[in-house]
Amino acid sequence: WSKQYEFSETDFSNALDTINLWVDSTAAGRSNLPPDKIPWAALRELIASTCYGGRVDNDFDLRSLESLLARLFTPESYGLGYSLLLSAEGATAQPSLP
Repeated sequence: WSKQYEFSETDFSNALDTINLWVDSTAAGRSNLPPDKIPWAALRELIASTCYGGRVDNDFDLRSLESLLARLFTPESYGLGYSLLLSAEGATAQPSLP
């Protein structure tokens, strides 16, 4: 990030509400939803533009936010071996615990 942003608990709560609303709507009453049926692109766009993006006023930071959301909100994130971390070379990296 190029500067510190004042993201709040309200921003986080709005993001969770957005996710819940879209997933519940897509599930249409089913108790679960396969990862390939989740509206990932819509969730990424809504979270980037309405939940957090309204506070981000720098193009580089907006791309950073979009990159983070693309890494988190994807069907692959449901895989057991999926790593949220990338090494400096761009390969997935496993966190080391102390």
